[in-house]
Amino acid sequence: MLLSRVCVGRSPEARANTNQGKGKKMEPPSVLLYYQRDNPYHKNSRVEIEALRNLGKAHEFAVVPTEERGVFGSISTAEYRAVVFLNAASDGFSGGERDGLVRYLRSGGGFVGIHGACYLQEEWPWFQRLVGATFVDHPEIQPATLKVTHPRHPATRNLPASWTHTDEWYNFRDVSENLGTLITVDEQTYTGGTHGDHHPVVWCQEYESGRSFYTALGHLEPSFRDPTYLRHLAGGDIGRVEPAGCSEYCGFAGLKLQGDGFRGHGIPPSRLHRIGSIPLGP
Repeated sequence: MLLSRVCVGRSPEARANTNQGKGKKMEPPSVLLYYQRDNPYHKNSRVEIEALRNLGKAHEFAVVPTEERGVFGSISTAEYRAVVFLNAASDGFSGGERDGLVRYLRSGGGFVGIHGACYLQEEWPWFQRLVGATFVDHPEIQPATLKVTHPRHPATRNLPASWTHTDEWYNFRDVSENLGTLITVDEQTYTGGTHGDHHPVVWCQEYESGRSFYTALGHLEPSFRDPTYLRHLAGGDIGRVEPAGCSEYCGFAGLKLQGDGFRGHGIPPSRLHRIGSIPLGP
């Protein structure tokens, strides 16, 4: 579920845990799935959670769902290979819960944000940078054409070069300059987009000592029954792969603003809200 090499680098702590008890049958790696049934914007259903559990079974990792924010206070890479925010934002996190998530990422953990994870970030700039951008608004739900920009990534390599998908198409602000865009939506194929020729909806980044992956796709329950969307979420078998950064798949080593915009992406600086002054701490 976007749980590929890009987003779940194996930390020294996790490797040490894996190497213990060689010769014994090893438990599959675990992924923490955080969701919010009382979210007023995205009420996670059993269909979505079961879809992600089934992906775990198919790719040999265990999915541990929780609605309890308190688990983040003591989360570790030895216990969870990655954390997934399924249409869940960081609002309401206590200071201890924030500190725990920060420690987890700085220890080499992986973060996956699905759709609504970019909501309500203003009160926590560190999480805003972790996701990579902040939600502004969206038009009515409608079909649009998606285009893969980097087909080598595990979350895109089994997808068609372009396809039609129905979703809630987010417009963003505070887009980080360090993102590797993997999929864009063609604004010529729907109404209400504000990004112009380059509208990213899926991206990855190396964040502090960890990995971050975000997909804006996933508002509708039927998506979690759609084979194409599920191939996108599957991303890769995290139980058997080694760590790698975005540069291995995206062909860049940290995109920087140059002249009139991102090299290779054509985003003028006037269209970007830079957040370089946001502190990296919680």
